[in-house]
Amino acid sequence: MEETHDFQFILPLNSEDLVNSSGDHYYVKELYSSKEIPEKLLECKRKVSHDKDAFYILDTFDTYYSVIESNATDAASLRNLMRSFDLLYMTVEMLGQSLTETFADKGPPTNRIRHLNLTKMTLYLQVNVVRKIDSVAQRARRDQQMNLQKKRGKQPEALDQYPDWDEKRGKFLVQLFNILQLPLERLWAPPIVEEDFITMLCDICYRTLELTPMRHDNRHVFDTLFQILGTCIKRFNHAMTFPVRILQILRGTEHAAAAVANGILTLHEEYGISKVFEILLKSIVEALQLDSADTTVSKHFSTFLSEFSSISPELIIPHLSKVSDELLDCQSHMLRNTVLQILADAVISDLTAEDLSDEMKEVRNEFLDHLYDHIMDGSAHVRTKALHILVHLKTQHAIPLTYLTKVLAAAVGRLEDKSSLVRKAAMQLIKSTLESNPFSSKLSLEELLHKHQNEVEIMEKLNEVLEAERKEEERLNEQWSERAIEILPEIKEHLTEFPNLDFDKEESDTELLEKILPLMRDKEYKKAVVLVRKIDFLAGNQEIVSMLEFEEKVFYVMELLKTYHLLAAGLKQSSEEMLRQIKTVQFLKDSIDYTTIVTGAYPKLQDLLMSKTNTDVLEAVDLFTTGYMFGIAGTDAGMRKMLMLVWSSDKEKRDAVSEAYRRVLFTTELQARAHAIRVVQNLSKFLEEIDYGHYLSLETLVADWVNVGQIDALVIQVLFERFTLKLEGTTNNEARLALELLIMASKAKNSIVTANTAIIEDIAVGQRARSEPRLFAGCLRLLVNSIDANNNAKYYKRHNTDAKFVVEVIRFFLDCFFHEKLKDFDGMATSVLEYIYRMWQSLFSRWQKRYRRRIKPELKTESDITVKPPLSESLNIENSLLSAESLARLEQAADAEFEKYIVEDEMSDGGEQTTHSESHDNDRFIIEDQLSDSMEEASHSQSESSLILFLQQRNNELQAEAECLRVENTQLRMENISLKKSFEIHKCFFE
Repeated sequence: MEETHDFQFILPLNSEDLVNSSGDHYYVKELYSSKEIPEKLLECKRKVSHDKDAFYILDTFDTYYSVIESNATDAASLRNLMRSFDLLYMTVEMLGQSLTETFADKGPPTNRIRHLNLTKMTLYLQVNVVRKIDSVAQRARRDQQMNLQKKRGKQPEALDQYPDWDEKRGKFLVQLFNILQLPLERLWAPPIVEEDFITMLCDICYRTLELTPMRHDNRHVFDTLFQILGTCIKRFNHAMTFPVRILQILRGTEHAAAAVANGILTLHEEYGISKVFEILLKSIVEALQLDSADTTVSKHFSTFLSEFSSISPELIIPHLSKVSDELLDCQSHMLRNTVLQILADAVISDLTAEDLSDEMKEVRNEFLDHLYDHIMDGSAHVRTKALHILVHLKTQHAIPLTYLTKVLAAAVGRLEDKSSLVRKAAMQLIKSTLESNPFSSKLSLEELLHKHQNEVEIMEKLNEVLEAERKEEERLNEQWSERAIEILPEIKEHLTEFPNLDFDKEESDTELLEKILPLMRDKEYKKAVVLVRKIDFLAGNQEIVSMLEFEEKVFYVMELLKTYHLLAAGLKQSSEEMLRQIKTVQFLKDSIDYTTIVTGAYPKLQDLLMSKTNTDVLEAVDLFTTGYMFGIAGTDAGMRKMLMLVWSSDKEKRDAVSEAYRRVLFTTELQARAHAIRVVQNLSKFLEEIDYGHYLSLETLVADWVNVGQIDALVIQVLFERFTLKLEGTTNNEARLALELLIMASKAKNSIVTANTAIIEDIAVGQRARSEPRLFAGCLRLLVNSIDANNNAKYYKRHNTDAKFVVEVIRFFLDCFFHEKLKDFDGMATSVLEYIYRMWQSLFSRWQKRYRRRIKPELKTESDITVKPPLSESLNIENSLLSAESLARLEQAADAEFEKYIVEDEMSDGGEQTTHSESHDNDRFIIEDQLSDSMEEASHSQSESSLILFLQQRNNELQAEAECLRVENTQLRMENISLKKSFEIHKCFFE
């Protein structure tokens, strides 16, 4: 190559063009083989190290070109590429120093063509080496992915041996940015940098965007990248190309969205380039309108818009109002969701202030209208997204009151949506409005209507007062107009004579004001002016008045005199009160609308409690629970209906209901006894509200709460204190509710009763029960629960039939037959009979079983079996055939036997057990002894046949009683079977 280097380097469209010779254009004279390249690179390294002059590129260009154009893919070729990059990096450093020295002179640069060729050749080589390394890395990653898909062994990646490549790339971009800060245009004549040169430099930036995902550790690389692009846009007319290339990158590369969003913000903040985003946004809209069915493209654009709105909402808001309609009309539901989210973020970040301008309020309303409209979107995904966004806006207090009712009505309509996701989101929005509603939802609709009517009447009366005040003001203004002509000269004269006055502060404003009206009536205007100026002086306005011109002072004093004249005349201004009343009426009207909508939602929500979809049930349970805890009117009905879910076969539903009632009834901010009292109050209130059909469900829940310890000993203690009226302030109704709760709890834990039996019995037959018969029946039900339901023992302790409490129970029961306060005698009778059946000694059945063994062998004659006289006749026979002494002996035997049975029961309760055979032998011996003694005494006066006849009659009576009991037992079993079948039917229905 000639030393003069008399040529031009033209940037080729294709790298192969450099091989062809054309005029004075530079061309590659020799391509080196892979074996020659390492030696040539060593020569380049020696020149760099020794000469330290970038112009060596003019002689070694072919070497680097051969490295770039080599088709080898082995490790040696990659090693040559990395060595070339390192050498070119040092070369560009030297180039920058050389250009800096050249541009230091103000005049035209010396050797301009030579420096221009050097700049273009060096940067061409460096950029293309980076491209080549990128293509090698991309091919290696693609091959590795194919190997993984084909389940081959992992191949070592080509760039694994160069882990610092990303760091080197970042340094290369910084170097490129530094070169662009020089006045490169001075190398061209005229001084305009050719477009191909700028395109070559920017292209490597775009390739970096496509190939490299942005991470936290390489964020600086992308900052430098967009600084290069910003420089090219501002200085080298790259503004037209930038949006087109960025749009292509966004269309095909998902990971570039975040980098581009941050880069556009960098362009705006550091270079003041904001028009680019508007152009890019319009291009995105046009691309989506042409290709909206492509879900991949829509997804990429959606990601970009979402990223940009999250980091710079103030830049996107002005443009969204222009293109939101077009974006929301696109077919992709993903894009519509993104745009709705951007609108919501814009509202929260910049459109929630109290002092918004009218223009910004219109923008906010427009965004909210879009959100409201898409609650009815054709896609369930978009409807769900719109509702979720509105929930977020509500929690951020970003929805104006004027929109709240409108949005709530739309949400209630979505409760019947075919999509469970939409229904769930709608319930979440309703729940959010209940949690932080600005209206008086604790009042029922009827109460709100009544209150609204009262406030409307007050407003009408105020309107009449205002009308009267307006007429009075007109009359006073007419009087003032007549007097103003006379007053004006007096004011001017006084101000001319006394421009500034100082007053003492002995008198108050009120005292001075009362003197003005008499002076005005007597037309002593000068004195009135003095008083007005004195009042103004006491108000501290003398400094402001002193700054006014004379004419302004005259007008000021004139208006003051007019104002004080009206006040002294007793004119009242009720306009502010009227404004407050109008706001009150409007608030009540909005409350009525809100409550009407919420009340209309309750039936739909109650239907969702019985839905087959778990999400419907769980959200409805959560909503009713929240509303009930906030005291919202109408939610109590939903809480009661939730009790039916106790019988559901789905454990998730049962657990949700149990947790809901735990939150409502057992969650307090109190501790120890105060907590127990609040829990009892909550339980009593809830029990009072439920229907009779829900009693069994609540009973099941109470049993669970007792077993898990929610209802602990302290709660039981408070319940007993309420039941016994020992807790101060307890009403009779609260005591009765406490009794019902104790009955429920004792079914799970019988020790609640056994530890307090004496107290319960005293109340059951005491004076309180006589005044309230239901208390008597409840106490008996509570006492029955003293039997351990989990104990399978055949015997347990019972009352004697002649016990004091038993006698009082019978007497009380008979006395209550005509009690005036007893409305449900059947219920009381059921409680009494159950108590008798389960808690009394079954005397006759025991005698029948034991005596049958002894008497049965002697009743086998046909005449004895067939002769069964009536009961009255058997009594006569008994009285006639047995002597008084024999009867006494027989009764003693019966008493002894009865006492033995009592002893057996007590031993059974104490844990002492005997085998069936031993008990049978003892019974037999005692009966035989007693009967033998009795019959020996009777043989002197009675025949043996008479005694056998008596025992036969007695046995017949006992058999008749046993038959009656068997029939009754059969009927009870049939009723029990019927109830079980009914329960199963209802249970299936509920599920």
